[in-house]
Amino acid sequence: MRSKSSLTQWRKKLRLRGGSTTSETRVNSIVSSILGRTGFYRSYFWKGEDPDPLAMDSSTPFDCDPRHPAIYQRPQDVTAGVYWINTSRPLAEKILQRNSADSARWREYVFQRYVDIILREAIYLLGKEEPTLTPDDISRKVDDVTTKIHDQAAQDLDRFLFDDKFST
Repeated sequence: MRSKSSLTQWRKKLRLRGGSTTSETRVNSIVSSILGRTGFYRSYFWKGEDPDPLAMDSSTPFDCDPRHPAIYQRPQDVTAGVYWINTSRPLAEKILQRNSADSARWREYVFQRYVDIILREAIYLLGKEEPTLTPDDISRKVDDVTTKIHDQAAQDLDRFLFDDKFST
């Protein structure tokens, strides 16, 4: 079983002043440039690690079930812009068990979840702009956004994605 403290320590390594993480800050920068939106910000939380920002008791961590998707949103999360990265999913658990929260493999997994979130937002925006979407429209948008994300990540997230040990 994964060590909760190793994931917590990894999260603390990523902390910046103001409570955001370096990866979240860089992802938000990538999102703004790709989607053409300034002031775009979504909150990314970790199940079991972060308190539920929408709960009355803000000190209680929110836990996703392993059956929930890797990126989870409750109905109330959608309007608040909250996404949960579900570390209870079998693949996430296996990566953390075999590697660690400090491993490049784990950071790649996290990056892919951010890509999932960005793609959801891009498709949502496309649906608002073009109410009669076809599967081809969505496929083109996914290809376009994924290409932009990967190209920009290759420039901006080099240390995060490729260093054996990540240090801020």
